[in-house]
Amino acid sequence: MNKLRKRDLLRIGLRLTLIQSTWSECGMQSEGLAYCLALGFKRIFSSQQEVNDAVRRYRATFNTHPFLAGVVAGAVLRMEENGTSPEKIASFMRSIMGPLGALGDPFFKNALAPAASAVAAVIALIWGLIPGVVSFLLLFNIVHLVVRIAGIFVGYRDGERVMTKPADWIGSARTRALKTVCSTSCGVAMGLIAFRFFEPDVTKTIILGGLGCMACALVLKGRRSLWVYATPVLLGTVFAMELVL
Repeated sequence: MNKLRKRDLLRIGLRLTLIQSTWSECGMQSEGLAYCLALGFKRIFSSQQEVNDAVRRYRATFNTHPFLAGVVAGAVLRMEENGTSPEKIASFMRSIMGPLGALGDPFFKNALAPAASAVAAVIALIWGLIPGVVSFLLLFNIVHLVVRIAGIFVGYRDGERVMTKPADWIGSARTRALKTVCSTSCGVAMGLIAFRFFEPDVTKTIILGGLGCMACALVLKGRRSLWVYATPVLLGTVFAMELVL
């Protein structure tokens, strides 16, 4: 029988949103992880001394993508509940935190954030500045919060077998899909900018939008890191237009 209830896992998942708040050069995310796990240990172990000893074990160096830390936390709680040896748990954590970090950056930083920014730019051009800002916050945060919270539930369910699950959620296919959304939205935004700044010629707008879309796709294919800089510039242009026009 599971010792942790759904509301316990939800509380731990919400607490994991603060995992970066105690980041340090020495332990990196370890203090934040131990702080989150302590909630679960209080239900898994029968004495306060056992809780204290368990928390102390997780103050060793730990670092992974913060949005995927719930996967590790959930699996660790399951393994502790099953009586897995500390050595095996430590080996599991060392083996999973690197791949999760490598999986999270391309999806969240290089795909989700640029795509949400580009879609927000289009929305801002059509409906105004405030809807654009709100849409970005919703698009990015809904996805990353769902992944954060779902991670701890799946990790607790599957234990050390969870290692293959995150790739099913945010694998290369979904990353490519988001980059396609980003390039298409950038093209649409460029067409709308042309429509706003120049004469309202639909043909010219469609042509410029199509060329912009292709240019963005080529940039994405050749220099993926440029999205980190290109989309904020696009958003800044849109917002400046909203203020000036």
